[in-house]
Amino acid sequence: MKKITQYILLISFITGFFSCEKEIDIAIPDRERKIVINSLFTSDETLTVNLTKSLSIIDRADVIFLNDAVVKLYENDNFIENLQFVTNGNYVSSFNLINAVNYKVEVERNGIIASAVNSIPEPIEIINIDTNTIRLFDFDYLECIINFQDNPNENNYYMFSLDNIKTDIYEYYDNGVLISDTVTYNNSYYESDDIIVENWLYINEQTYILFADHLISGKKYGLNIRVEHTNSYYYPDISFNDVDSSYIHFNLFSVTEEYYKYFKTFSMHRESRENPFAEPVQVFSNVENGLGVFAGFSSNSDSIQFFSKPFIGK
Repeated sequence: MKKITQYILLISFITGFFSCEKEIDIAIPDRERKIVINSLFTSDETLTVNLTKSLSIIDRADVIFLNDAVVKLYENDNFIENLQFVTNGNYVSSFNLINAVNYKVEVERNGIIASAVNSIPEPIEIINIDTNTIRLFDFDYLECIINFQDNPNENNYYMFSLDNIKTDIYEYYDNGVLISDTVTYNNSYYESDDIIVENWLYINEQTYILFADHLISGKKYGLNIRVEHTNSYYYPDISFNDVDSSYIHFNLFSVTEEYYKYFKTFSMHRESRENPFAEPVQVFSNVENGLGVFAGFSSNSDSIQFFSKPFIGK
């Protein structure tokens, strides 16, 4: 599960304040708007950059896509190509990215240039996953410990998610005929009180946690999470063709510091907006002469599978 597009859609911020009493029209010159660059990228994939125009705090407009820009891609300061415009502010490259080199994107529109630089970190491998069934508050949970080795030679930043994909086989009789129906669904919800968890993110019905290696630098560590039990039986070395099954896919993302800062401040910004007494939080951006985020990541995944006998009803 390498593609981040399966877990996270690019996020563009539109901060709007609405008056319930009366509207005030203020003419703000277009030159005050900034280019917004959004791109999260990984290796062995082509780069996609989304461009929009920033909105003022009194704007009520929808997102304004920039479809007339020139977007240049550089690798270690060497020009690679101009990205091709597709649709809705999206520009794509034909060049597959690799780890551990600096990529620069330079956007020019109406004489204004915005740019950003970032790289793709080396992936951190999931060593193994330990599981145990526990009971809390009259509910059964699957306790999972995701073991990984933090790189001792650098500061590391992480994001984690899971996909709990359940396939149920329902068999029932209709006028004496046995009917079999299959239903598949994904529940990405999980819980954790692990001390390294810093922020929770809920994006597009997906749950993520964000953390850095401040407490675990250079160590082997087991991230502890809890998943609601599926009432299935876990057979790691056996396959069945006539049973319900459940896969849990564990996704560990190694991200750059800029990626980490962006989503950390995004989480804090969202929380502050929901709290009228909280101080406002400025969302981090690594775009020069613009806004947004241009940041790399790598990922590593592991899975476990469960089986149970199908339910047969009448």
